Amino acid sequence: MPYQVRLALKSVYELNLQKSTLFHGVLMEMATDSAYIDFLHENKLHPFTQHLEIKNDKCGWVLSFLTDESYDKLYQAKLANCQGFILKHNNQPIEIIERKEQSLSLKELNDLLYSAQTPTIYKVEFLTPTAFKSQGSYVIFPDLRLIYQSIMSKYDASYSNETLKDPDSLVELCNKSSIIGYSLRTVPFSLEGSRINGFCGTITLRLSPNKTLNNFINLLFTFASYSGVGIKTSLGMGACRIVPLKPKS
Repeated sequence: MPYQVRLALKSVYELNLQKSTLFHGVLMEMATDSAYIDFLHENKLHPFTQHLEIKNDKCGWVLSFLTDESYDKLYQAKLANCQGFILKHNNQPIEIIERKEQSLSLKELNDLLYSAQTPTIYKVEFLTPTAFKSQGSYVIFPDLRLIYQSIMSKYDASYSNETLKDPDSLVELCNKSSIIGYSLRTVPFSLEGSRINGFCGTITLRLSPNKTLNNFINLLFTFASYSGVGIKTSLGMGACRIVPLKPKS
């Protein structure tokens, strides 16, 4: 079951997206199961994501846990009862001033496949720098094939008894949806002494009238609001949100 925790933070020092990797470090330090941390380091697809959201001088730390195990061992073990922590980079004290939690059961997620009414136009918001790795190179613009492929891979990695990734389905998804508008900008993301360029902003998708396919895309993007899209989502990249739109009359 996916869980999402939103922590409102207070700090006397400035917080920005470039400090996202430091918060990943905090999460790892608070975990009490060293064997589980070793497991995470050995796997490319992690069952959790975390990112910062900064708006009007307010900062939130958003953590998503895609499995019960990651929620228990990375959040419940210590962070759930924590009132604050220290960023080791500059001994910066951070206070947690508000905490909100939500969850999405697999039944609720799968019920989206049978929704009677599904919009055919969506706005997808990329909240933190987003990028993909394809054929050894970084891709820093939205490519529907890479977006769908990324979400399906993260879903399958989180739920061993569920399989979404399928070459034929991927082709059909790309053929039956298209980007009809965008407002994007390039944003660098600091990562272990280097920088990766990514994109932030929005794209507008138009889907075909095929209800079954549209419901599947709705499921993918609903899951993506927890899993993120693209590379380095556990370090703060690839956070996204989907907003259904009404067709213009």
